[in-house]
Amino acid sequence: VLVGTVAFQTYAGHLGVRLPGAALQTGDADFAQFHSVSAEVEDSMPPVIDVLKAVDPTFREIPHRTDAGRATQYENASRYRIEFLTPNRGSDEHA
Repeated sequence: VLVGTVAFQTYAGHLGVRLPGAALQTGDADFAQFHSVSAEVEDSMPPVIDVLKAVDPTFREIPHRTDAGRATQYENASRYRIEFLTPNRGSDEHA
């Protein structure tokens, strides 16, 4: 599922309005995927970092702020950032 600024850019066409250009430009892409939905439709993919490095070998993982063993963000040498939004499955303590 595409979310964030790129998804926001589609609103103009749906609403029949023109949005200001400054609101349409950021240096990242955001995606959302729920494990339960992927498992139900038997969706699978290789590790994200492998896919990104196939496109641009300079991509690196950015450790999650509350769990350094996980990564939900990736950045390349040009500082272009990819973010995967993940649901909060625990308490709001670290939100």
